[in-house]
Amino acid sequence: MGVPNFLIIGAEKAGTTALYHYLKLHPEIYMSPIKEPNFFSTDIEPRLDQRHLLNPKPDKVLKPKGEYRHLAFIRDPHLYQLLFQGSESYKAVGEASTSYLYSLEAATNIYKYNPNMKIIAILRNPLSRLISAYKMEVNIGRINEPLNVALNLYPELVERSLYANQIKRYLEKFPPTSILVLTYDEFAQNNKATLRKVLSFLEVSTMSTEGIGHLRINEAKYPKYKFLNSFLFKTGIKRLVSSLTPPPLKERFKRLYYTKKPTYSIHLDEDKLLTLVDIFLKDIEALEKLLRIDFANWKEDLQNAVS
Repeated sequence: MGVPNFLIIGAEKAGTTALYHYLKLHPEIYMSPIKEPNFFSTDIEPRLDQRHLLNPKPDKVLKPKGEYRHLAFIRDPHLYQLLFQGSESYKAVGEASTSYLYSLEAATNIYKYNPNMKIIAILRNPLSRLISAYKMEVNIGRINEPLNVALNLYPELVERSLYANQIKRYLEKFPPTSILVLTYDEFAQNNKATLRKVLSFLEVSTMSTEGIGHLRINEAKYPKYKFLNSFLFKTGIKRLVSSLTPPPLKERFKRLYYTKKPTYSIHLDEDKLLTLVDIFLKDIEALEKLLRIDFANWKEDLQNAVS
């Protein structure tokens, strides 16, 4: 049975789902049928609404070829191994759990599992990532508070945008040649060139990128009724209905339930914005020293946000 030899570790809301799906198209790459099994982030516990995703039954892990599931919390080594059943003939075998970047334990656990693991990280402008993560949580129904309030209640919104210490944990375990750091900006602006860079890093053959720009993953959507959405999520009704609804009907419900037009505004008080920008600029400077990469465009965008 094959074992993973590369991992996409994050960041959350930085294009990892798109990269996962792109790599699934490659004939020499095997991707776990569960995108984010979270096996190595042993310090990250599923939230109450995610308890049903903890160590799913084997039939939920062994998805038919091509079938996709986004998230699970697999702690059983045998279940994790099942994700890679049939991957023996592939040159590159991987998965894409975004918790590995911010987990305090994942880097050590990964190194113990495979000291030759290749690590891919996609980083995004920290303020943009924070806002995107907030939108995701509101759309799910987990967060219903305005952004100013949510920042106090959910500190992980900010913490997961502080990349310096997150990347440092991996540099302390793995050689720089085993770590590929990309940016969301380069991926969004030229996904074909970025994909070629990833394929070279994984030492697999190049592939045609014809039509690859038309693949759209994680398109923005907004609940038409935010408070109803939050109520349905927190009472468990949303998950229950989702689990009982056949996929074709589920897609029809989604079209009725969500809209592509924003249904709420994002607002930050000036003092909070100034504080955030200061925190992020200091972290970016530390990140630049670690990676010897210039993030001038991030710094410029942050400074423009408060000017």
